[in-house]
Amino acid sequence: MGDPDVALHLLIERVQDRLNRQFDDNDALDTKALGVLGADAAAIGVLVAIHESLGALWPAPVGVLAIAGLLLLYVVLPRSLDGGPDWRQFYERFGGSPLLQVELRMLSELMIAVEANDEAAPRKAAVFKVGFAVMAAGLLSVIPVVLAG
Repeated sequence: MGDPDVALHLLIERVQDRLNRQFDDNDALDTKALGVLGADAAAIGVLVAIHESLGALWPAPVGVLAIAGLLLLYVVLPRSLDGGPDWRQFYERFGGSPLLQVELRMLSELMIAVEANDEAAPRKAAVFKVGFAVMAAGLLSVIPVVLAG
């Protein structure tokens, strides 16, 4: 095996690792968003349960927390990441091709998947940050409501 073959194998391995990390990062963000969403729902539940002692302004923080909940729900909505080529179709198209051509095509397909996933990830992370900030604002808005009530 010559040096170009080794380099190509190394590149395919690195791109596949990056693809796997994208899936892991997506799962981690979903887990964080679900945890924050649970806390958000619990805060709404507490406010609704004690609303009679809070006065007339109690719906304001509940509304803010509900907006945060919707943003966090958006984050955890099922979204399919590009996992690269369909193995069966790939084999059917390139199975009889020379090894170098197959490897180059595999690298290309994996890179396309990584780039597509990289475009979607920042939006999801940004929505999580906004949802978390809105939830924090909703929790802080409880203070004046309690003091006014």
